[in-house]
Amino acid sequence: MIAVAGCYPRMPQKFPLDMDENSGNMIHARAPQRILGEDKTVEYHTMRWSLAGEKSYADFVNKHCNHLVISMTNTIKVNSGIKDKYVRFQRMLELYDVPITIFGLGVRSPVDDLSEATIPDEAITMLRYMEERCGPIGVRGEFTKKVFEELAGVTNVQVTGCPSFFSEPAAFSALRRQLANPQPGTYTYSGTKYERAAERAQFLRIVKGDGIYIEPTHRGNHRAHLQALKGKPIDIPDFLTANNHVATEDPAPRGRRGIVGRLLGPRESAPPTGQVTRQELTDFYRNRYRLWRDPDQWLQFNREVVAFGFGTRFHVNMATVLAGKPATWITHDTRTREFCDFLHLPHVSLEDSAEMEPQDFRAAANYDALFDHLPALFDNWASYLEAHNLPYSRPKLP
Repeated sequence: MIAVAGCYPRMPQKFPLDMDENSGNMIHARAPQRILGEDKTVEYHTMRWSLAGEKSYADFVNKHCNHLVISMTNTIKVNSGIKDKYVRFQRMLELYDVPITIFGLGVRSPVDDLSEATIPDEAITMLRYMEERCGPIGVRGEFTKKVFEELAGVTNVQVTGCPSFFSEPAAFSALRRQLANPQPGTYTYSGTKYERAAERAQFLRIVKGDGIYIEPTHRGNHRAHLQALKGKPIDIPDFLTANNHVATEDPAPRGRRGIVGRLLGPRESAPPTGQVTRQELTDFYRNRYRLWRDPDQWLQFNREVVAFGFGTRFHVNMATVLAGKPATWITHDTRTREFCDFLHLPHVSLEDSAEMEPQDFRAAANYDALFDHLPALFDNWASYLEAHNLPYSRPKLP
């Protein structure tokens, strides 16, 4: 039996109002069980392991499992003074006696140039322990590998991309079909930091347009959604009011079409003026806002309703691709760039995205490079699992 730990594979009801998390991490967290088999894995958060009567997950793993897989996110932060979390994580690893494999470790960095960049000594100590205990360490991209080598002297590293990419291999056949013969559906958008004008511009286009907004974490947006559902006056999020994006009077009403099918026909909506009305926001939060706590429901929604997606949230876009639909990434940091570069995912820069309309992102969704490299990406992933003696059969690919 293989133990699996890391991010939440599903979100509890208290998310997001009373819990700091990112629902996109579910797409990452579900990958180990999808790849290795749910009948062969025991995941920490589901608490199935507690039925064995052990006092802790470490006791359960050491007595009943032959391997531990840990899904990780942006664990290492460059030029950050945070130290304690690295010590705690190393102590946690030291509790386990079985072999440990790391899935998808990444770096968050405010800089591309590492000549004056640093990570804490505690992070270096942890990475060197992981190299000895968990090597080769699976990392998300070449930039993370470079940080490990140059700032920590850790070289037993293998770039794999995001494990979620390999969790639904049949999706690539569906994606090829969708690209060749697009089926009707709506588009989706998700943003990250709305203090950035380019991301607010896309948010306003969604409000004034006819797409679906996917929210992975923002409490203010979710609170407004719940208020709109109950017919209460909404508390408009600060990123809109502080930047003068809320008009004082409603404009003349305009016609709307249904969600499914509106994308591929003529569009009547005008480009955003930079302002939205309270009524437009209320309608938007009531009807075209989604937040997911179950990744399987999320993927099924994408299969049935979505034609394509775009935005700055890596795993929101990945949820679109894993449903067999195209997405275009808006790259805004080293993390999204290294993901997209290694996996050959279509992307545009944040700067270039500000003036783009939704249909422009669909036109930018060129997957030729991905399909050219798809066999090599899966071969590389298979070699990583083989290096850790994990059971895996490379799937047949389109």
